[in-house]
Amino acid sequence: MALHTKTPTWDLIAEINELRTQRHAAILAHNYQRPEIQDIADVVADSRHARRATELDAPILVICACTSCETAAIANPESD
Repeated sequence: MALHTKTPTWDLIAEINELRTQRHAAILAHNYQRPEIQDIADVVADSRHARRATELDAPILVICACTSCETAAIANPESD
């Protein structure tokens, strides 16, 4: 067995990154999310810092938290 065999996790990360690039999306994760989510996020913050979404040059925001969604949508109304 090769040391660098692709695992389903690596396949999923590759798919997420491909979709992020294709759709010009950014991922905003709450700091209580699992480390695996935080690792692929463009921004990791708490709800009070969700306004950092305004710093992202992305028409689509993928938000990994529930309360941050509302705050980020208000802070960056031009994103979907």
